[in-house]
Amino acid sequence: MLPIFAAAGHILYAKSAYLYLQQMEGLPTSHPEVYQKFSEGFHVIRRSDRYWAGLSTDLVIEQVLMRSMKTSGGLTHGRGMDEIQRLVWTLSLPACAEIKFTMQELAGIRYGTSDQHQEATSARKERDVRDTWKLVAFLQTYDPFRKIRPFTAFQVE
Repeated sequence: MLPIFAAAGHILYAKSAYLYLQQMEGLPTSHPEVYQKFSEGFHVIRRSDRYWAGLSTDLVIEQVLMRSMKTSGGLTHGRGMDEIQRLVWTLSLPACAEIKFTMQELAGIRYGTSDQHQEATSARKERDVRDTWKLVAFLQTYDPFRKIRPFTAFQVE
C-alpha cells in the first residue's frame, strides 16, 4: 500500500504505515478482545443498520466531525479556537443531536434510509452496462495489446 499512498498524495498515511502495521501485528497479544472484534468484522463504524453503511474510522472523522467543525456554528466559523471553546463545543454535540432529533419528530420530518445501496439501483446498473460496452468498443478499436511491427532503420518495403 505504500506506493499507492504516496501516488495518491496521502503522505501521512505512507509515513505512519509501518508503525500501524507493527501495532496491528501485536494486537492479538496486546488487546485480544479488540483483535477478536476485528476478526468478527467489527472494524468499521455504522451510523445505521444498513448493510452498505460501514465506514472506516478516518472517513467518519473526516465526514462527520470535521464537516461539523467547518459548517456554520462550528468551531471555525465565528468562534475562537481556545481549549475551553473546543471543549464546550465537543461536549454539546450529544445535546445538539437530541434537539435535532426532537425537532424532526415535532415537525413530522424524519431522515430515512433504505436497505438498498444507491449503486445497486436498476438505473445505475443500466448505466454501468452501457459504460462497459463503450469501454469494450474503445478497446476493440484501440487494442493496447496489438503486436506492433518492430522498427528497424534499414527496413525496406
